[in-house]
Amino acid sequence: MKSRDERVGEAKLGKRELEEKIHSMESDVSYRCVGEDFDEGVVACGFMRKRTRGRSQIDFQVGYYSGFFLLAGSGLYVTEDGREFPIRAGDFVQRLPGKMHSTYVEPDGEWLEFFVSLGKGRYQAVKKLGLLPEACVSRCPVEDMLEDCSMHLERLKEAANGELGILLAGQEMLLHELLRHGENRVEQEMEQKRERANKAGEPMIGRAENDSDKYAEKMRQAADILSANPSANLNMEEVAESLSMGYETFRKQFRKRTGLSPADYRLRHKMRQACHMLDAGISIKETAALTGYADVYTFTRQFAKTMGSTPGKYRSRVRNLTVPNNRGL
Repeated sequence: MKSRDERVGEAKLGKRELEEKIHSMESDVSYRCVGEDFDEGVVACGFMRKRTRGRSQIDFQVGYYSGFFLLAGSGLYVTEDGREFPIRAGDFVQRLPGKMHSTYVEPDGEWLEFFVSLGKGRYQAVKKLGLLPEACVSRCPVEDMLEDCSMHLERLKEAANGELGILLAGQEMLLHELLRHGENRVEQEMEQKRERANKAGEPMIGRAENDSDKYAEKMRQAADILSANPSANLNMEEVAESLSMGYETFRKQFRKRTGLSPADYRLRHKMRQACHMLDAGISIKETAALTGYADVYTFTRQFAKTMGSTPGKYRSRVRNLTVPNNRGL
């Protein structure tokens, strides 16, 4: 029988090999359709590598359902009503039919997702059966199911048109298996944390839950304050004071819930507001003033650093991306 150290060593080796495989993967996708209506008949899945911020999808909308499992990298997902969700490897994100959304890619070259797309009718049926999460973003690590994903993708690419109905059923089953597997992984991780806390004699779970209850409403208020009036010059210590909190506690609790510091959260919101203004035809100079910058140079430098291009290049790219077919994005 192998010792515990030997088993741990093998597990670490397997994890390292998996990470190397994920790092080496590139985009590999297949878009098929049952019938003539793409929004109703789409059967698509695949791995999508997004190495630059230019691969972000801003104010994006499709007529079908598409959920993706983020295998590597990180970013930010913004819903139609402006709710923001920092996302990282191990998250599952749902993009609903006809709903506007934005997905911002961190430009570190690591982003790799596995997506599954279904027609809106099939999506409604699967949703009615309770097989999809309610939340648009949920924790669901599935990186150890790469082989299952790759096998289904190959079957989809090779299938004859008459076999797509069977592949569609298989794709729905794969999506269900991935979601259940991810949920089980999360439960196992929570159980391991509870065991470690119990061995250490520290009631960490209870204390974390109480902290969550204690600060949840204040963090919602903080998000509202940081998202308001992009031209205002906010002092983060004053924001903390307005919430009757010390600055360090405020900073730690806010990062814990959003993955961002209050200042970074504020900056990203300002830059997204700037994107909306530029999309609407507002001049770069006026956009700079409306987002609180005293001069165009400072605004341009910050915009380029955050969004990956200058305001002028961003506006040109967005105009060029305004095409009727979104399938390849």
